[in-house]
Amino acid sequence: MKLPKFDQSLVETLRLQQQALEVKLVKIKQSLELISRMMAIVQSEDQLEHPLLFSLIRNMNQEDMQREWVANHLSEYTAQTLFDRSAEAIKKMDAETVRFSRDVKRLSHGPSNSQEAETVIGAYVNWAMTYIDQKAIDNLRNLDEEQLTQLDQLVEMPLNEKETAWLDKALEHYFSKYMLTEQGELTASAPIITRES
Repeated sequence: MKLPKFDQSLVETLRLQQQALEVKLVKIKQSLELISRMMAIVQSEDQLEHPLLFSLIRNMNQEDMQREWVANHLSEYTAQTLFDRSAEAIKKMDAETVRFSRDVKRLSHGPSNSQEAETVIGAYVNWAMTYIDQKAIDNLRNLDEEQLTQLDQLVEMPLNEKETAWLDKALEHYFSKYMLTEQGELTASAPIITRES
C-alpha cells in the first residue's frame, strides 16, 4: 500500500479474492435455500420428528454428490429431472418424501402385502418412475455391490432397521405382483427411493 503505483500483481490478488468470495456466496445461497426448504416443510407439517428432520438436512447437504452419482451411474436425464428442478418442484418432492416416510413408519407395524401397503407403494413407485428414464432402469439392473454401497452412503432414509426391512418386503411384493420380473428387484436402498430423497 506504500508503493506509489500498483502493477498486475494487485489485479491477480483482487482476482483471487473475488474467486474466494464467489465460493462463499455459492455456499451462502445453498444454506439459504436449505433453510427455506426446511421452513416450508415444517410449516406445512406443523411438526417434524427429529430423525426425519435430520435425515432431510443430511440428504439436502449431499445433493451435489447424489446428482453426480446418478449422472455417472444411471443417466444424465435422471440426474436433471431429480436435481435440476424449480423451487415449486423441490417443495413438492420434499413433501412427498415426508409423506412416504411417515406412511412407511405407520404401515411397518402391519403386513407388507396389505391392500393399503400396495396402494402406498404403488403411488410412490409411479411418482418416482416419472423421474427415471429407460437408460437409468437398465443401468440400475447392472449396479454392483460397491456401487449400491456408495448410493446407500449418499442417500439416507429416515427409517430404522425394522421399517427398512418392511419396505424391502413391501417393494418386493409390489414388484412381484404388479411388474414384470425382468425389471429387476428394487429394495429400500435402490435409487428409486430418493432422498432426499
